[in-house]
Amino acid sequence: MRRIVLDLLRHTAHDKVYRASSDSDSVEQIGGYDPPTRAVSTHQPQAKRAVTKPYTDEQLEVALDLMTYNSLAELGRQNFSVFGRKQSWVQLANGCIQRLATDLLLLTDIRETAERCDLLYNRLETRREAKVRTPNETQNSIQTLNLLRVCLRDLYSLSTGRKVVDVERAVGRAQMVMNTWRSVASLVPTVNPNTDALIDMLKSAMENVIQDDSALDSSVKAVARRVLLQFSGGVVKAPGEQVSWDSD
Repeated sequence: MRRIVLDLLRHTAHDKVYRASSDSDSVEQIGGYDPPTRAVSTHQPQAKRAVTKPYTDEQLEVALDLMTYNSLAELGRQNFSVFGRKQSWVQLANGCIQRLATDLLLLTDIRETAERCDLLYNRLETRREAKVRTPNETQNSIQTLNLLRVCLRDLYSLSTGRKVVDVERAVGRAQMVMNTWRSVASLVPTVNPNTDALIDMLKSAMENVIQDDSALDSSVKAVARRVLLQFSGGVVKAPGEQVSWDSD
């Protein structure tokens, strides 16, 4: 009954509205605006969310700056002109997630995209430290992006002959990259991931590790060989879908 009353109040009030639950799935709003993505019908718990236009470069940069404000009141005083209306921290985060997930899956300027994903993750960490509640779905999406950005960053560096801080960990992550890749792909189902290019980059990275004459542990090179074997001759079924490989 309390939730029904709250829903009625939310739809009738057009001033500042802030709805929060007692769990970690609370959602904040500014100025009474509806989130950019919402269920088609409250009577359909499995309804798909509406597809929104991805953030532009300018909107992405502004959103990351605005997300430094964790106070609803303080955030509401900022300039939202590039969006056309005010947005909550969670709305800004979801917009960034959609844009950065797309950039990761298309392997668009990997180093710059990785830096932006790192910024987004840091915004979430700061929010957690301030003990401000954020929906679990948003938190999980940001964490998934962060996992993929770390993996892609290291694979890109290794494939281009650059050094990474922890080669052993980078090679270990390479074994699971397709799982993380598919998880990120599920965040933007309308995007066709550049899976073939990912596999090419991964193979080049593993080849460079194997051929590295520095004092790498033999076990690291052994894992790199296994990863290379897994993806050599592998068949990509379709972008964003499972990739089959030989494990012999």
